[in-house]
Amino acid sequence: MIFRISLILIFLIANSAISSAQNKGCVQDLEALLEILQDTPSYKDQIKGKDEKGYLSFFEKLKTEASEATTKGECFLVLGNLKSPINDNHLFLSEIPEIKIDSETLQDSVFMEKYKESDAFKNFSRVNTDLDSLELKLEELPENSTEGIYYYGDYAKIGLFQLTGGNYIAAILETKLPHWERGQIAFIAKEFDQGKWNIWNYSLITKSLQFISSDRIVDGTFNRIAWSKFPEREDFTQVSPEKPVFEFNQLNENVQYLRLGTFATSTQKLKESQEFFDQIQDSISAPNLIVDLRNNGGGGSKSSRKFYQMLRKEVKNRKVWVLINQKTASNAEQFTIQIAKFDNLKTLGKTTAGILAYGNNYGKSETLPSGRFQIYITDMADSGGYLAYESIGVQPEIPLEITSDWVDQTLQIIAASEK
Repeated sequence: MIFRISLILIFLIANSAISSAQNKGCVQDLEALLEILQDTPSYKDQIKGKDEKGYLSFFEKLKTEASEATTKGECFLVLGNLKSPINDNHLFLSEIPEIKIDSETLQDSVFMEKYKESDAFKNFSRVNTDLDSLELKLEELPENSTEGIYYYGDYAKIGLFQLTGGNYIAAILETKLPHWERGQIAFIAKEFDQGKWNIWNYSLITKSLQFISSDRIVDGTFNRIAWSKFPEREDFTQVSPEKPVFEFNQLNENVQYLRLGTFATSTQKLKESQEFFDQIQDSISAPNLIVDLRNNGGGGSKSSRKFYQMLRKEVKNRKVWVLINQKTASNAEQFTIQIAKFDNLKTLGKTTAGILAYGNNYGKSETLPSGRFQIYITDMADSGGYLAYESIGVQPEIPLEITSDWVDQTLQIIAASEK
């Protein structure tokens, strides 16, 4: 089902029509972004020789598009396209919001009234189509269709449909959030490789633009932006938010469970990690150990190294079963690749996030000349040879089903392996 609406038309209906001076500013932003990208380790690794010649030719084409951009949204679309060929998912391009919206202001009725009277709200990007008809057509599509109805918990409902030219657009159909309105655009998505999506996303809370590269749809859910076709279905791939970040349990006489939910390296998190390690390092005794890395968004080797060294010792005395999922990312993915080399260790679950080759030592961002956009910069080289996994992720040796508890499934696999 393709709606004959062009992407340009949607942005012409969008917010913040810009003046000729601001139009020039989009070109300046694009030129500044190129300079910033050229200084990153990922650019230097990937864009060279003939590839660089082609990339710079692509830049000139985008420069023309930037000079013709008439809205903030169009400009951001061009900037995202410049970043897209660089396979580095730690690089993060985003809008600097003109109006600060957060969890506090959402509760402020006076603020919300003023916001709804503002040009920012009235001119916010929206679709110009019959939403009732759209919703009926999308509801008829099969579950495995990319197009369809998606939900963000019970906060909002969108209709995702394909545009002329192959891009997809998500329009708000229902929402409990006071700063959104039916028909406004939640995100635009473009499949640039089979199963990989670049997404120009509006943050559900701040309503500011974000460029999300290489997202994937996993079992009906966009992995990084979290919109799902099945909000009421229990997701056994995930770990409950109430579950402790670090946990150690005896599941039965033959199996112990070790939860490593973060490798964050802030002073406080390193302290918690070390205290947990000191408590459990001499407690592993069962013939089987389940290590749960689900939803571990990474951190650094300052945290993970001690657990790596511990597991390198433990695999000599017992079988180790490592749970990974689509939210296992960054240093947790690097950790998985390294421990997967051990004998007596198996990985189980779902393919990881694919955000691991590069990183940022100092959390530095740079603002583009217009002051409207910023980019979070990567300054850490791919020292471990992880580029082959970027945007692809680490595949488990044993896939697990989404329909039942993963620890229970692993216990069944362990039991079968001992027969």
